[in-house]
Amino acid sequence: MGPAVRSRPRIEWEQGIERAERQNKVGELLQISTLLFRQRRQVEDGTCWPKPFGTECEKLLAIGREMVSERVGDWIPRQGCQSPAEVGAFRQRMEKAISSLKDLGFETEAKALEQQAQRSIMQVEQRQKYILILNESDDYPRQTEPNSSTPVRELRDGIAKGDALIEGIKKTQSVLGEAEINARIKAIEHRQQQLRKVLEDQNKQLSAVYSLSLQSEEAVREAMVQVNRLRNIFVETPDLSDINDLAVQLQRVIADSAAWTADDVSPERQQELLQQQISDQLATLTDDFEQQEIEPAWEMAALYQALAKERVAATQRRSEDWVKPRQQLNTVIAKATAADCDRIEKELAAAPGYLADAHREQVEALREALALRRQALDNEARLGRLAKWRSQFPATENIDDLGKPETEFLLKALESPPDRLTAAESAELAPITNALAAHYDQMSMDDIVARIRRLSQERRRELMALLTAEMA
Repeated sequence: MGPAVRSRPRIEWEQGIERAERQNKVGELLQISTLLFRQRRQVEDGTCWPKPFGTECEKLLAIGREMVSERVGDWIPRQGCQSPAEVGAFRQRMEKAISSLKDLGFETEAKALEQQAQRSIMQVEQRQKYILILNESDDYPRQTEPNSSTPVRELRDGIAKGDALIEGIKKTQSVLGEAEINARIKAIEHRQQQLRKVLEDQNKQLSAVYSLSLQSEEAVREAMVQVNRLRNIFVETPDLSDINDLAVQLQRVIADSAAWTADDVSPERQQELLQQQISDQLATLTDDFEQQEIEPAWEMAALYQALAKERVAATQRRSEDWVKPRQQLNTVIAKATAADCDRIEKELAAAPGYLADAHREQVEALREALALRRQALDNEARLGRLAKWRSQFPATENIDDLGKPETEFLLKALESPPDRLTAAESAELAPITNALAAHYDQMSMDDIVARIRRLSQERRRELMALLTAEMA
């Protein structure tokens, strides 16, 4: 065999040893050392290999043995198997490594590696025995962090699950080291603390419901929302029955207050009506709760009275809100026109039924002031019409200058004043009326005399006889 053929494996072995040294791969050093050991044995047993080649193998083998000696002590404890699927390949690899150590003269190290391999395989088998609890202990701390909506049953089950896992982890000493056991327990306890904190908050929320001060309908509705939320949180727990009782009570209060119909009456009347309704409702409520075996969480009579007080106060505020912008109408009415009076009258006539008694008295006072203002405006208008009507009549000293048609027209006008005259106004017009009548009579008498003069003597005598008989 030529020198080139012999030098090729030598070069490869040298490169392999250098690479294994550089990468600190003890397993690869053992493989190369085994090949060198076998090659040297062939040189010693046969005649086909020259002695120099065997010397080279011995030199390389010495180098490999030295490197293994420096590293094997740290390498052996690191040999391990992680899963059952790796056991077969791991066992074969370890058997070869043990054989290589023995070939190199490391009997003690070979024994230590054999024990390490056996221990590692046994740990895998034992780990498989505890695989479920190990997997669960890995998954438990990684679960979603609980929040205010997490059901109490889930929180309690989670805490109990953590306790069971801790007990199980404590039994894995044959598989896990003390440090890993403590680390797993610490992670489990950390999640349990989160669960207990949220559970404590949930219980506080439940306790807080019983101490709620329900002084308004809004507070009752908010309590109803809170109780409905607690029903979802405490589902499948003994507390759910009590929470359902709370829901029944709040629903009853909401329904009863919704049935109150005295919203379009004065606060005073509303108070009277509500007291009648509340008395009947409380009587029925007491009977119903006794039949359902529900212990009221609040003093129901006081609660209903608080809601009634709020309802009456709201009506009082509505009344004030309506009256307040109209309290200055007195000033407006004092200067109001007829059109203003009509508008204000419609506004006051449409006053809502929920006005308080005191406010309704204010409205009535405004309407009285409005009536006086309208009366004053009507009187002004009447006086204006009368003044215009009277302006057509002349002074008494000028009546004699009137002709008969003008006198007749004025006499007829006196009979049709634009408004009914008062006694004083009639007395004031009497001189004009008398003067016009006298003037008209005078003009009529003159006409009669003139016509008589145009009669014949015979007709005059007949007229005289007729007048005499009429006068008798």
